[in-house]
Amino acid sequence: STDTAATKPKPTPAQPAIPVELPAGPDEHRLSSSWTFRVDTKFKEHPKNFQHFSKNMKIVGKFSTIEGFWQHFAHLATPSQLPLDMDVYLFRGDLVPAWETFPQGGAWHVRVRRGNGIIDRLWEELLFSTIGELFDESDVVGVALSTRKIDDILHVWNRDNSGVKENIRFQIGEKLKTLLNLDESTRVEYKLFADSLKDKSSFRHAQQYVYAQALAGSNAAAPAATTPAPT
Repeated sequence: STDTAATKPKPTPAQPAIPVELPAGPDEHRLSSSWTFRVDTKFKEHPKNFQHFSKNMKIVGKFSTIEGFWQHFAHLATPSQLPLDMDVYLFRGDLVPAWETFPQGGAWHVRVRRGNGIIDRLWEELLFSTIGELFDESDVVGVALSTRKIDDILHVWNRDNSGVKENIRFQIGEKLKTLLNLDESTRVEYKLFADSLKDKSSFRHAQQYVYAQALAGSNAAAPAATTPAPT
């Protein structure tokens, strides 16, 4: 007999097996926002400009229903299957995942040691939480995954940190801990895109945080991502 598992081609985000955009059926369950999957590979040198950066991206899926998400998700490679230096993005609508798109925004970064066996689960949980609006905050515009030599990195992008929205990023950080069940000792990073635009880096000089521990006997959830990590 033929071993179909051995002959089945590996999924790859660069070559989707289904149409990029799936029309919503009449009986499908609509999400509160439409979403787009994109992939790209890390630049060897910083891109010259926004147009150069955006052209490196490839749209591999668009959907607006739960069923549409599952059809695309089933054909995407898992993080542990991806090659090094690849980025996968899931963003609202047609928003381009670039610093220039959200000059007042920023992103949380969670580093996961490569090969530790949990990145696939964490990425799934992050995707489910995002399309299900479990962050309870429309300021979350998208999430991303980066595969690198030492760490895989999860990202949560928010749109605006200006004015009254200055502390929204910390509310998102609190939710991130709960949704991914992150340990109290987890070190996370946050960086404003305004700073990234200046130093041309996603991570250089990012502010590091650790999750604060809840007071003994307190019923309140532990405030997350409000305690700067020691340098």
